[in-house]
Amino acid sequence: MILGGSDPKLYIGNLKYVNIIAKDVLMVGVDSFAVDGVEISGTDKYDAVVDTGSTAIYVPRPLYYQLPKQLTANGQRQQLPCDQLHGLPNLNFRLGGHDFSLERDFYVSRDESGFCQILVFPTTDDEDPFVLGAVFLRKYYSEFNMNDMTIGLAPAV
Repeated sequence: MILGGSDPKLYIGNLKYVNIIAKDVLMVGVDSFAVDGVEISGTDKYDAVVDTGSTAIYVPRPLYYQLPKQLTANGQRQQLPCDQLHGLPNLNFRLGGHDFSLERDFYVSRDESGFCQILVFPTTDDEDPFVLGAVFLRKYYSEFNMNDMTIGLAPAV
């Protein structure tokens, strides 16, 4: 953790800044959400909480059930043999006019016994925002600037 700045040696390229719209929960606006480039309808009605305390991606319930079945496991948490998870799609978020993609290696958790869990779940309520937890922040270096009310994101090294 770096207080008072960022370290360019820890990320690739330039930080893309997204406005924070609610600082008490680090909420940002969602322009769109897509799976392998195919937009899920209605995503512009939702916001996203960038949450360092959550492990997974949480998708608003009405949108979650529009996702491909291979991603949702019918809303159940389940462990599957990792070799059954080939071909999982990329998740594409457009936040503050910037595109951020998340490949399956970032949202799938593997254990030592060869089993995997997809860390994409529905929110509890229909109106809940997206939650971009550790699986998102593992890929993207983040700089939280509370003076400017922005979050800077860039691919982590």
